[in-house]
Amino acid sequence: MIMRNIQAARFQLKGVTSKRAGVALQSQLFRGDEKLEAAAVSDPAHVTPGAVGEHVKRIQLALDQLDHAHLLPDGIYGSRTEGAVLAYKQRRGIVNRTYQTTADNIVGKMTIAVLDREMFAQESGPALLQSVYPLPLPTQFPFGRNIPTGRNLLAFKVTVSASSTGGPSPMTDLVSAPVTQEVVVPPNGVGALLAKNFLGGVLILSEPPSQNTNSKIAKLTTGTNLRTSRQLDNADIISDPETFRYQSASECGIVKAQAVAGAKKSGIAEIMVLVDKSSYTDEPLHPVDTTYPSGVVSLRGTPLNPLQGRKINIFGRGESNGFENYSSSIPFCNDSGKNTKPWTNDPRKPSVGLENNSVKNICIRSSPIKQVTIDEIKRIAAQGCRVTYAEPSDTDFVKLMRKEFLDSGLARKPPVEDGPGKFGHVMVFEFK
Repeated sequence: MIMRNIQAARFQLKGVTSKRAGVALQSQLFRGDEKLEAAAVSDPAHVTPGAVGEHVKRIQLALDQLDHAHLLPDGIYGSRTEGAVLAYKQRRGIVNRTYQTTADNIVGKMTIAVLDREMFAQESGPALLQSVYPLPLPTQFPFGRNIPTGRNLLAFKVTVSASSTGGPSPMTDLVSAPVTQEVVVPPNGVGALLAKNFLGGVLILSEPPSQNTNSKIAKLTTGTNLRTSRQLDNADIISDPETFRYQSASECGIVKAQAVAGAKKSGIAEIMVLVDKSSYTDEPLHPVDTTYPSGVVSLRGTPLNPLQGRKINIFGRGESNGFENYSSSIPFCNDSGKNTKPWTNDPRKPSVGLENNSVKNICIRSSPIKQVTIDEIKRIAAQGCRVTYAEPSDTDFVKLMRKEFLDSGLARKPPVEDGPGKFGHVMVFEFK
């Protein structure tokens, strides 16, 4: 019975155990590595716990890609790598029945053969980006949305291969891809992305050109051949990065990443640096000015006697007691140095971001109005939500607010004057 089991196991693993002499490993990840080539044919060359080197890093990368091991490939065969190797072998029944009854944590001929075969098969698949840590947000969030159009469109342009003359090939526009992964990291947090089916390609990192930050949001701490391209608008390119690690700066913001390998393009991974709460506290209530008899706003644009329900400042801080401070645009979650505000559309809703139709009072004072803010007001405003807007100089913003909300019929003006005040122009309206 034992002999029959051994023979059956040998037959089942024939493609695994009989490493073809003189034939190199097939996968791009493994082939050409002398230590892995040796481990595929020689028992004394097996890779064991405690080993250190590039060959160990390649094994770690394979385990991440094939088995979602969530390792940070550092080339050190430590306890986490031991566990990942053991789990990989157990799932696939990689056991040498001539002397074993259970799998071990050593990378020998059988294991190398299976890893190489599976990597070779996967490398023909689509380019992917996979978060190693922190993990992607849950799938109930709106993945698959397209990169927004307009001024902040990320125009990816990258050299993906050398020309026939040996120089760089022409810069080419990459087609916008859907967002397939969202990762949130706190300021000064650390994370890593793994590029899958990607060897020979490049990774592009880009920030919106209008991002209100003093330095790059994602500072790469590992990765090869990092360079900044003058042809790209505030973007970095990494050649053959495998797994790369990023360290966020102290500011909030967003970095988008895409893997490109020849004709392959991955979806977009969004690395968002976000805070959970505002660093501001409420300021004293602005003086009440009874010139407006309605009692809902002062001449300085301060909301008075707000409605029951959630109260939000957009861009402001401490505009009225009890109002929470938020930003309607992720590139502008920073304000006055290191002070920060949460993003209204934070995908971690409902713990941080604002749910649809959940706000009863919105205040904006002395802030430019862009379409993103208009859209966010429409999204978060509940029925009857009161909006107070005060603008000291540029009446074009006032005209835009009136057009989008009053002229369109979305809102009505409550019994309060809409006109000049001590702060400039003050207007109040309520959603129908």
